[in-house]
Amino acid sequence: MLSSSISKKCFKMILLSQILMLTIFGIASAKTISVCSSGCDFENISLAVANSSNGDIIEVKEGVYKEYIRIYNKSISIVGVGSVEIYPTDYVVVEVFSGKNITLKNLNIHGKAGVNCVMLQSSSDVLMEKINIDGCSTGIYIYLSNNTRVSNFKVESSEYGIEAYNSKLIHISGGEIKNIKYSGLILNLTSNSEIDNVSIAHSVVGIDIESSNQNTLSNLKIYSGSQENSYGIKIVGASGNVLSNSVIERFGTCLYLESSSENRIYKNTIKQCSTGVQTVYSSGNFIYLNSFLNNDISASAEGSKEFWNTSKGNLWSDFDEESEGCFDKNSDSICDNPYRIDRNNVDYMPIFRGAKEGAPSVGSGGGIGGASAERLKFSLQKYTTLSEDVVQKILESFGIDKEYFYDADLPLFAALAPISEKIDLYPAPLREGIKIRWINGSPYKILEEYVERAYYGAREVVVVRDDVEADAFSAIAYAKVKNAPVLLTNPKYLPKETKDIIMRLKPEKIIIVGGPEAVSEDVEKELKKYAEVERIWGETRIETSIKVAEALGNLEGIEVIVIQNGWHAKKSGAIVSYLYNAPIVYVKEDEVPESTRNYLSKFKGRDVSFIFSGLNENVINEIKRILS
Repeated sequence: MLSSSISKKCFKMILLSQILMLTIFGIASAKTISVCSSGCDFENISLAVANSSNGDIIEVKEGVYKEYIRIYNKSISIVGVGSVEIYPTDYVVVEVFSGKNITLKNLNIHGKAGVNCVMLQSSSDVLMEKINIDGCSTGIYIYLSNNTRVSNFKVESSEYGIEAYNSKLIHISGGEIKNIKYSGLILNLTSNSEIDNVSIAHSVVGIDIESSNQNTLSNLKIYSGSQENSYGIKIVGASGNVLSNSVIERFGTCLYLESSSENRIYKNTIKQCSTGVQTVYSSGNFIYLNSFLNNDISASAEGSKEFWNTSKGNLWSDFDEESEGCFDKNSDSICDNPYRIDRNNVDYMPIFRGAKEGAPSVGSGGGIGGASAERLKFSLQKYTTLSEDVVQKILESFGIDKEYFYDADLPLFAALAPISEKIDLYPAPLREGIKIRWINGSPYKILEEYVERAYYGAREVVVVRDDVEADAFSAIAYAKVKNAPVLLTNPKYLPKETKDIIMRLKPEKIIIVGGPEAVSEDVEKELKKYAEVERIWGETRIETSIKVAEALGNLEGIEVIVIQNGWHAKKSGAIVSYLYNAPIVYVKEDEVPESTRNYLSKFKGRDVSFIFSGLNENVINEIKRILS
């Protein structure tokens, strides 16, 4: 028996060493392969692909290529250098089948009738960046594939723009789809995906969502010149999707929902359509804080019952002034009487605009999350010490100075901040004369209620301790940028309500902010039952705040930094962090620690606003010296 046991152990060690050698050899053998008309490793891309190995980079030099490129069961990159023009020789130009960790970058792909330009099947972790596509049957076709990212792209003059079928975790951002014969973007049986900052112009259907759940669409511009049998966004048999901060205009129907439920549609501008929004045999969709402007029919409902308001409803251009029957005697910017679509569909809190032309609409297509540089400079200088007056100016610049505010104990106050826009309830400034709702009770149950309303299929959740506010404040900007809820836990055990939220959201990753003293290893072990766990932390709350700030990545994207005393967090700092996606970094009461000093020095000479919250003059002057 002993001899047999030793033999098995030896076999395992030999096998492990062979795998390790193969891995090392594979990494070492990864190479760059060049393609050009003459003088390179290959003269065509498809031959380079056939002779490539995992990890290889195929560098395509400027030129015109006629290709059928098939990537089968490989992990490679194809990167264009200069103007690379690729034309079809078969039914598809670029086909990825059973591929993983594929990159397609800086390519111009041209199709023709009956040709799909890019086709992904049974693949994962594919990145397409700086891709221009035209003249295809379908520009990009994604089937049974996960975690596909398409960014900085253009698809035009095709029958269909981008189609995703039976896939998940599709991320499409920073692109343009235009002059499409049928549908610009299709999600069919596709879930947990994100569409952000995309323009879709001149198609019969802008976005077609069918049997697809828990997708997030934001900052879109969808428009057409047609007003007959056309749809801006069409949602059929789908639930849990979120549409926000977008503009849809000049369609037959701007927004159409059929047999759909629990979708959340807010802060959009819907205008100049024959019908603004139409719901058919649907129920329980939240449609609020939108602007319905100059549509022939603002809304219609057939066999449906939706929710048309939270703490506010929508702005209806046919019912937002006294001359149209909307009165606001108590001056709270809400009509005293409801807007009735039919007996089952009533906006009980429609927005009052009065007789003022050009008054700001609630659904401007940018939303609070889209803070512009102009808004930023309106309130903040290079160095700004937060005061009541400054906070008021910030709220006014974002158009939320007269909204509904909440107050709560500090950890809960911070945990609710990242979802403020989603629940239309904002962290309260410390001043009089505003409407404040004090939120008390079990923080776990409160978050369970609000997170359930605000998030569907979050890819990440953030977990922080519930008894000290420092880590919760540090997490605000990270959670906002990642579209992740902040959940509270007892340092020693995971509360049932927090566990239930995680089980329902089914995130891919759980981020613990704080070290083992803040959130114990027992809690971490429990969290690992539900998702991959990553801990962001330092030896003290100061180092933890720096680590969280660094986890935001992309220093160029940071326009505001909040600097606070780590042992006396200010609620006003949470407001700035939420509105500007600003990291909160800590100092001591009378000292700037080395870790904070090193982080701030990275921003020396940069056009960044530094916000001082609750700091003494000596610390402020020291920070200015670091940055000068």
